[in-house]
Amino acid sequence: MEPGETFEEAAVREALEETGLPVRLKGLASVRDQIVREGRRVRFHYVIAVFAAEARGRLRAGSDAAAARWVPLPEAGRLDLTATTRSFLRSPR
Repeated sequence: MEPGETFEEAAVREALEETGLPVRLKGLASVRDQIVREGRRVRFHYVIAVFAAEARGRLRAGSDAAAARWVPLPEAGRLDLTATTRSFLRSPR
């Protein structure tokens, strides 16, 4: 998120930057914490908000990705995903 940006504004901006798709948010699907510790010390604490959205346009990879594609949910588990992403796919709420 950018300073002064709402969760919703950040989601719309990130979707466009990462996929080239303008989106209309339909609602908040899930919120999760991702806490990374080093011993007892908290190194990072991320709050991840996932929105349901309607996309328009042609999917394309952002500048930080080699490719972008639509994947049916049952096939997503075969991809190289982070543990956090896998947890959202298993239990989106």
